[in-house]
Amino acid sequence: MTIEGAKKEIRSRIDGDPSEKLPLNMQVLEGHIQVLAP
Repeated sequence: MTIEGAKKEIRSRIDGDPSEKLPLNMQVLEGHIQVLAP
């Protein structure tokens, strides 16, 4: 996943319905962000 892709994913999760989001995917995304921007 690219940094831009991660940013778009975060925006879609913040703007969208939280009940539609998968917690596991969010944890994976947070892991990517921590690696890309420690």
